[in-house]
Amino acid sequence: MGKTLFVSAKAAQQASGELAQAELTLGDWSPFHARSRRPTLFAPEEIEYVAGVAHGVILAVYKITGESGEPWQPIPDADNPERWRVRFSGVRVLRHLEGTPSPVVWSRGQGTPVKVADSSLLTAGDVPTEPIETPRGPARRAVLDRVVVTRGPEGDVVVDAPPGTTVTVRTASTEPKTALPAQSSDPGTGRYYTPDSLIEQVVAAVLDTMDDEMLQKGGFSMCEPAGGTGAFLGEAITQIAQRYGADAPEIVVTAPLVVKLTERVRTRLEEGAA
Repeated sequence: MGKTLFVSAKAAQQASGELAQAELTLGDWSPFHARSRRPTLFAPEEIEYVAGVAHGVILAVYKITGESGEPWQPIPDADNPERWRVRFSGVRVLRHLEGTPSPVVWSRGQGTPVKVADSSLLTAGDVPTEPIETPRGPARRAVLDRVVVTRGPEGDVVVDAPPGTTVTVRTASTEPKTALPAQSSDPGTGRYYTPDSLIEQVVAAVLDTMDDEMLQKGGFSMCEPAGGTGAFLGEAITQIAQRYGADAPEIVVTAPLVVKLTERVRTRLEEGAA
């Protein structure tokens, strides 16, 4: 099963024109974690799709192809010659997923702009489609048993089914769900929140000082004295899991922290509903 690279594509959402959106979504992405020179976030050759995500919904999905050259190319990092970024080449596909909730989302404290997951999250249950030409322009057609579904060039859908077939059409809004209010510093209430980018850099700097053997073996404790939202601890857990994958140590969260985080989530949900 191929992999899908989910990328934070907020910049692409603001871009004008499909070409500009594609360029911002397909690159340039770093396969390295924090300041490490070891590719740990993703292996470019395993990426089958790149899915742009903005505000919790899918902006666009591109299938990686080599039709116009290499499927991906390394881009030198001007700030660090030992590191490089990846620029993919792809075509826009799975348009029916655009505007739907992303199966992969970012939570507070996760500053990394990319996440990797199996492509089955995008393609499970899909029926293969084929391009066709119609008098009004190019369209796509899918055949399931003897039922033919055609999506026209203007987005209209035609269903051809054998006599006696019951056809039920369900429509759903593609508007993104209202997100919980973002946490921001408010001196008036005494609340000060650390920027996500700083959280990621601080955690990465701490982990970089620890031996790989120590991190993989486990048996150490992580403590965030000024817990707040638990963002630093959550980022540490995320980065360890991303660095070592299946070889990551078992992580046990103590009960007091569970209670604290649960209360924090409940408070945010109540604030969002108010």
